[in-house]
Parts: sequence; structure tokens; C-alpha cells
Amino acid sequence: MVFLCVGIGGMIAGPWRFLSAANSMPLDVSRSHELFDVAMVVLSGAIAVLGATLLLNGRRWGRWVIVFWTGAHVVLSMEHDRLELAIHALLFVVVFWLLYRKDSSAFLARPATA
Repeated sequence: MVFLCVGIGGMIAGPWRFLSAANSMPLDVSRSHELFDVAMVVLSGAIAVLGATLLLNGRRWGRWVIVFWTGAHVVLSMEHDRLELAIHALLFVVVFWLLYRKDSSAFLARPATA
């Protein structure tokens, strides 16, 4: 459920920030870079929503989507300060542990309902 909220939040907040600043800046090269950043935020949010939806529907490979998504944030945070990298790395370990516990595996091993 957390990943669903984070994904939807990213898909809304990214374009919102871009559109709210659209009137103050002309569309130039730096603005097109911001547009690319917004697209990446929306894509990231969509991946989080996909992974969360798969997990809530009991699909095993949803774990891999979430692990990939969290791992990508660790890699991206390598360009930022050490605290951000440490927080993302810690979150990655916690998410990985939670998704691959015996309880989680039992939930995902149940037969899918129609």
C-alpha cells in the first residue's frame, strides 16, 4: 500500500511542480531538462504503482518490480549526499527483507482468485 501511495504521489507531484512553474519560465534547453526529469518521476511512479498492484493481487514477480524500483533509487542516490544514499540503502534492505520473509512468500504462493 505504501508503494501505491508513493507511486501515485510521484505521478501527481512531478507534473504539478512543472506546471506550476510553467508560467514563470520560457521553454528553453534548461526547461526541456526539467521536462525530462518530470517524465522520469512519472515513470518511476508508474513502476511503483505497477509493483504495488502486482503485490496486492498476489503476483510473485511484483516483488522483483519493487526491489528493482528501490534498487534504482539506491543507484540514483549515489550522485547525491551520503545521507541520502544511506537512507535509500537502508530502505532497500528493509523492503527486500519484508518482501522475502516467509509470511510474504506464503501470501504470494496462495492460488490466484478469478
